[in-house]
Amino acid sequence: SKDSAELSMNNLSKMNSSVSVAIHRERAKSFDPTALQKISVYLSCTQTIVASRFGTFFDRLLELCMSDAQQVSSKKSDKSTTSSSVQVRSKAMKVLAELCELDDGTLGLIQDQKVHDCFDACIQDDAVSVREAAVDLVSRICTRSEDLALDYFDLLVHACSDSGSSVQRQAIKTLWETCALPLAFPRRLEAAATIVVRLRAMEEGVKARTVKSLRQFWFLGSKSHSEESELEHFCDIVWTIYDEQKKSRNGNGLVVPFSREHPVLHLLECVFNASRLDCSGALKMNSSEKSLATKAGKSFCRRLMDSLLHAEASEASETLEMSEQEKSGGGLRYLLALHALFMAEPKLCLSGKNHHYFVECLMPHLLYDHADAQSSKAGATEEARREAKKGQAEKLTLVLSIISSNMAVIDVLGDHVCLTLTNNLQKLIASHDFLSVVAKACELLCGICAFSSATSHFVVKLMRSILEGLEEHTLATSGAMPDSQRTSIYLRRRLFVLGHLWRNSRSIAENTDSAVSSELQSILSRTRDAILYWLVDSTGGGLGNDGSGQAASKRATHPSIAMEALRALGMLIYGHESVALHDRVKEVYALHLGVATHPSLQVCALRGLTDMIKKEEASIIEKQQRQLKENNATKKRTKSHPASTAALNTVCGEGEVSIAGTVLRHFWDEFILPLAMHIRRAGGDPASGMSALDSLVLSNRPVKLALMDLFETVLRQGLVAPWTAVPALVALCAYPDAAVHQQACQILKNYILEKRLDFFESKLIDAIQSLFELSFDISAQCGSLQSSSGKVLTEEMMEGLCMLYKILAVKRQTRVSFLKVLTRVFAKAFSGSAYGSKEGGDAPADGIDLNLLAFSSNLCISLPYKYVEEPLQLIHSCNSLVCQEASYVESSLELMSKHSEDIKAGKSVPFDLKLIGQKAASISLLLEVKRVLRKVYSISDNQIANYSEKQGKSSKDLRAVKCKAAAAPGTMVALSLETFSGVDINSEEHSWVSQCKTFKKLMKQDAASSYTRYVPKAQQSPCSETTNLTSDMTTPSSISMGDRYSPGGGRGSRYGAGETPQSAAMPMRRNPSRRVPPKRKLMDAFNG
Repeated sequence: SKDSAELSMNNLSKMNSSVSVAIHRERAKSFDPTALQKISVYLSCTQTIVASRFGTFFDRLLELCMSDAQQVSSKKSDKSTTSSSVQVRSKAMKVLAELCELDDGTLGLIQDQKVHDCFDACIQDDAVSVREAAVDLVSRICTRSEDLALDYFDLLVHACSDSGSSVQRQAIKTLWETCALPLAFPRRLEAAATIVVRLRAMEEGVKARTVKSLRQFWFLGSKSHSEESELEHFCDIVWTIYDEQKKSRNGNGLVVPFSREHPVLHLLECVFNASRLDCSGALKMNSSEKSLATKAGKSFCRRLMDSLLHAEASEASETLEMSEQEKSGGGLRYLLALHALFMAEPKLCLSGKNHHYFVECLMPHLLYDHADAQSSKAGATEEARREAKKGQAEKLTLVLSIISSNMAVIDVLGDHVCLTLTNNLQKLIASHDFLSVVAKACELLCGICAFSSATSHFVVKLMRSILEGLEEHTLATSGAMPDSQRTSIYLRRRLFVLGHLWRNSRSIAENTDSAVSSELQSILSRTRDAILYWLVDSTGGGLGNDGSGQAASKRATHPSIAMEALRALGMLIYGHESVALHDRVKEVYALHLGVATHPSLQVCALRGLTDMIKKEEASIIEKQQRQLKENNATKKRTKSHPASTAALNTVCGEGEVSIAGTVLRHFWDEFILPLAMHIRRAGGDPASGMSALDSLVLSNRPVKLALMDLFETVLRQGLVAPWTAVPALVALCAYPDAAVHQQACQILKNYILEKRLDFFESKLIDAIQSLFELSFDISAQCGSLQSSSGKVLTEEMMEGLCMLYKILAVKRQTRVSFLKVLTRVFAKAFSGSAYGSKEGGDAPADGIDLNLLAFSSNLCISLPYKYVEEPLQLIHSCNSLVCQEASYVESSLELMSKHSEDIKAGKSVPFDLKLIGQKAASISLLLEVKRVLRKVYSISDNQIANYSEKQGKSSKDLRAVKCKAAAAPGTMVALSLETFSGVDINSEEHSWVSQCKTFKKLMKQDAASSYTRYVPKAQQSPCSETTNLTSDMTTPSSISMGDRYSPGGGRGSRYGAGETPQSAAMPMRRNPSRRVPPKRKLMDAFNG
């Protein structure tokens, strides 16, 4: 045994020596991972380690784990070293894992901060294998003790959203088993809530595995587990997510009811394979599995209801010392869980023979005494009373939502239950302070109409009564402004209630006789006219008629009343789509979608259109599901009875009429797209301390968010040509608000880039133009535009553009096309076109929009480049353009020196000084782009020369080489913009002087001879010589900023037939070896 121990120590010493040598080789850029492979095999075989032996290279091992591909690449073969670098880091992580696994705590490797930092770096590594090895090691560490799991908890949470499915799977499994299940773990609820919240973004296989685990634990668990603990665990998770939403909400609104996009609802829809969710692939259950899950879910809901009643009974017997919040806390948890379950799958209500069991149990909660609510907390503070009211409102909203879900799936409801509900809901609608409760009460009241004709007659009577009150008030005021706040509140509440009754009135018309239906149509027409009265004035035609009167906003209407009237009109259209086709209604929407309308009214109009489209989408999906069931039933009947004839399949879209799509297309090009590009001037108070940019963002934010919701809905349904939305969406990526540009990037990714990439590439030029216009407007309004230095973009704008570029950079084709367009802007400007005219009109043929070129140069230097190929592509394009155009400015400067006296005297000269200055500034911008990219990303002359020799087409080896960034990823934008020295882009009378001087200075700094050295032979004239472009280049010293000159090159100057200022200047060039290379076609400059 002694000999074997000595042999092990000798082998260990050899391993240590080989690793040390290997790491030294790695520093010499020729690392071979064989040594790591050997020590990995050795560590997997031995059970003991010696600290002194491994301490010599442990720090170097950590350094190797955190090294990137650029640090371990060699000069011989980029392809082989790049792939081996990933292999090296993966094997290094495995060695580190073996070391940590064999450490019994005496070495303290796991607790070492350097090891923790190493995991932080490796979990963000570009290679999936490295991240997988890091997560595997973290998972094994977390299983050792609770303290270690707490230390590495945040790392696991981060890994749950990893793009690699293997990393996701391991992180979620560890988070669930190690952190969420143990009852003693301090952050167990946070761990489970994290899994639920991130479920939607998981890879399909990982998502299916997670859903199956949660279904098994909560609903299909073995009898060995306590049913109460599973029920409480589910309620605690729902409550944790709800409580977090309450903390992060804006304003004093209620968090409930949950929206359809809520993460808990999405999880439960997947768990029960809800009918509204298209479950396919690994998520789909067979009929027996679905039946078992539904049965377990129904039993779970019954136990939740029993727990709720028990909790309320216990609260009633407690002393009055408990606060209202403490009393309702336990019951509210169960109501939240029931609400989430019934919203996800309403069929869970149908348990037992009594299908309206939950309705009967929750009916007593609807008894609401307004006077008692006012006096119950008379001695409490205003804040305490407000919180108590909010808690009661949330509880009532949940009860109303649960009853609505139950009624949606039952066939019969007793008359006594209908009458009791109707009376209670009537009181809620008339007296409750929270409008969210009133809205849910109106929805439930209209839902009862499907079971009771008496309730239908009552609702019609209620509509008529509210409408008559509005009409009487209209006649009494004669269009004057409401004389008091009480009158304003009266009008707004009536409009609110009337709108919500019409929003849910579909079941009323279906369950009434013909007399009531005709009366309902009359009330509908009168309601439309009454709402329009508060929105527009009409000249030349009355409201509701077919006159040709023009609509104009009603100035006598208070903005709050107009906003409520517009909301009511949207809800009227939601319930009856045909109202949207009325001429006056279209005029109203056209008026309030205009850029001059108040933002709150614009938001109301946009949300009205969005709700109408979503409602039509839901009805189409419901119809399709119903047809699918009928077809399946017909197929089964046909198999059992072959003699029967099956119905013919309906052609897709046959017989369907999309009113929402028709209305949307009517406003799309003329109103919605211009509104998306419009930036409203902020009217903030300087004394508030808010910056101009923050004030601008805050004033435009609601409209932009409403537009993003509309864009997503429209593109999801395909109601417009998708390429028409590309320019506006790309432009909104520069909007300096995270909520807006994140949605814009996500919409582009989901509905354009992943489906029709060719649409995006075909609209890139228009997209860059729109992006420039929006960015320029923002910069000009918030005061960040620096014309003297050519800085248009800011760090806040670049945040969204960097996010967009990362999405585009996933596919090399899209990335290359995007970068080509950025430099194509310069080529178009040099060709003499009026591309990029800010005002939208035609600029003079010799005009150059320097604002657009400055924007493009800002964008070129600020994008987050990952591979060397990206900045090299831009530098190559800059070199080509400078080579073609710099000689014109140079010869013009020589010519200017000969006419300096004429220029000083203001006489006519045979060239355009303004155009020369613009071209000089344009070339200077290209030189600045090249200089900044070379400095920030450490681009060498050899790399530029090798790239240019290949005609701008990088080899596969170069495509995988990463950039050497000069700063951390989060500070690259700031560094690039700070490094950008700038160019004067003013269009003032004497700007050409400073522009020409800047051109001369930058050309000398850049050593312009490099252009002829890097320019491929295909781009050089056969008669040209490789001379220094800056030789003999002169800026006349006798011309000063105060000199007068003729900006148009002398208004009285005449040129020969077909002669231009440019052609007139060229024959005067004396040096034949300095001949300008012939201009090639535009695309040749990019394709080599």
